[in-house]
Amino acid sequence: MTGWIWLLTLTAGISGLLFGYDTASISAALLHLGPSLSTPEKPVTTWDKSLITSSTSLGALVGGLFAGLLADRIGRRGVIWVADVLFILGALWQALAGSVGSMVIGRAVVGLGVGVGSLIVPLYISELSPPSHRGRLVVINVLFITFGQLIAYAVGLILSPPTLSQDLSWRFILGLGGVPACFQFVFMFFMPETPRWLVQHSRRDEAARVVRKVYGDLSETSVEKVLGGIEQGVETVSKDPFMAKLRAIFAVGANRRALAISCLLQGLQQACGFNSLMYYSATIFSLVGFKNPTATAMVVAGTNLVFTALAFTLIDRIGRRRILLWSIPGMIVGLLLCAIAFHHLPILTTTASEPSPSIWTPLLIIFMMTYVAAYAIGVGAIPWVVQSEFFPMRVRGLGTGMATATNWVLNFVVGATFLPAVEWMWGGAEGLFVVYALVCGGGFLAVYRTYPETRGLRMEEIESVLRNGWGVNRGTKMGAGEDDI
Repeated sequence: MTGWIWLLTLTAGISGLLFGYDTASISAALLHLGPSLSTPEKPVTTWDKSLITSSTSLGALVGGLFAGLLADRIGRRGVIWVADVLFILGALWQALAGSVGSMVIGRAVVGLGVGVGSLIVPLYISELSPPSHRGRLVVINVLFITFGQLIAYAVGLILSPPTLSQDLSWRFILGLGGVPACFQFVFMFFMPETPRWLVQHSRRDEAARVVRKVYGDLSETSVEKVLGGIEQGVETVSKDPFMAKLRAIFAVGANRRALAISCLLQGLQQACGFNSLMYYSATIFSLVGFKNPTATAMVVAGTNLVFTALAFTLIDRIGRRRILLWSIPGMIVGLLLCAIAFHHLPILTTTASEPSPSIWTPLLIIFMMTYVAAYAIGVGAIPWVVQSEFFPMRVRGLGTGMATATNWVLNFVVGATFLPAVEWMWGGAEGLFVVYALVCGGGFLAVYRTYPETRGLRMEEIESVLRNGWGVNRGTKMGAGEDDI
């Protein structure tokens, strides 16, 4: 683990920071943007807020779909630059928006950047990491995401009225998202391209230089060993047309199973309802009686950050599969406890009057923290690790793009339906959180049956785990992690 590994991971992780900031900053902004975007004829409605929020997910869906294919053409580093440009443009557009329609466009542009960044950064880090530390280094990007969410709530708290006027408040909150992207755009000029992409494009000498720089003081024999392992997985795939890669995804059993597992975990990450808290936590807490809902939402975001850090320490020690099987039951318990709290807080509607004090109000925070802690350790972090390491080089860009798209499709559904579902669904938030718990139960069974352990395996070895079935037992036997290169 050289200084270069840490430097490139932290530099690439700025995209994770932007991911977290741009998805969470809307929570505080929604409290203040209504008067600025309303007209006498058409005030901002619940549906408008849902559309503004979910348009980010829709943009991320499109960005995630194409980022993988673009990464195969212009390189992993080049796609990070594309994401930075989108982050900057989207932040400026939001800050200057004067209508709901303009705001939706600005959020969609930011969403494109989020989708591109959410795919490319785990891929970039994975392709440069030693197998023994790959999980932890990818989780650093997830740590950046949670840190970005926490910063978004802090900025929302600091810049809320009376610090700034209601109109300026939300514009600064959303516009500041472009600042870190400017720094990353410059820093990436000093970062290397991944050896796997360089070998794929017949630039072996450059790949060797990157390996020496990133892995430290290796002998020439060790460098050749690394490059030889990469070449076995790369072959001559860079010239494959899109349709050939698409056929390879579905026709080859190992690829098909890799796609199924990656999409399963990315889908579960969103269908469990976590991002309803990230997008609407300030709105939820304002409706259950908290005088400073943004500050209260920071407790939830802080819990997410702390337990993602715990995932960082555990993922390469006890393995991905075990973490998931331990943490998903905790999510189910937290969601059911939240549902019980909402049953005793029937004021959770956008038309509710001033709520009465209740012991269930602080209990709701504790129950949400229980859910978020379990989520952060497992489902919040591991899907990004899995999709970046499961696919062989030939279909890695396309496969990670399809898995990322699954994430953002369900993110869009959750973001667009949460507030309307709370208003219209039988049982309101209580019923909705029970549905999320049932989804987690189904996810637990699917993980138990299909997800193999990959701790300690080189990316080129993982294909063999899935070659003749789901490989649950085979992955456990192979995952010794004895060879750091």
